[in-house]
Amino acid sequence: MVSRHHVLKKYGATLVQLYVLAMVTLIGTRAAFTQEPARVRLVNPVKVTVEGVEVDAVALLPDNESVVVVGGKPRGAGEDDRATEDAPPAGAILNLKTKAVRPFTNGHIARIKSVAVSADGSRIFTVCSDKDPFVRVWNVKAGKSLDPIPPAL
Repeated sequence: MVSRHHVLKKYGATLVQLYVLAMVTLIGTRAAFTQEPARVRLVNPVKVTVEGVEVDAVALLPDNESVVVVGGKPRGAGEDDRATEDAPPAGAILNLKTKAVRPFTNGHIARIKSVAVSADGSRIFTVCSDKDPFVRVWNVKAGKSLDPIPPAL
């Protein structure tokens, strides 16, 4: 018959090694969470232009065939690059399968900075900056703007 002492002696070293490994993993994981993530700084930002839109944001429609791109109208070679906020607004719905393009600005007066799509794909929501503080809503099927949502006070 094997005694408890014998079993503990035989497997004790293995249990200690597992315990130490678990503690090292836990400490290493904690250290990884507390470290600041790596940041990327672009000295010369990359400009992407798609169908007449200098792109700031993109959203996928639920049909998985269409994307919404928003931003500003591209500047000409002689135009001043300092005021990109003042670029006229631009947006488009691109069907990747049929290559159809539906441009829109949905009432914005400044460059469009962000876009979101409703879960059913019937509405697109866009925002600019403090120059145009409204959330603009676009009805995809009707192809027209709806009443804007005013900023929260």
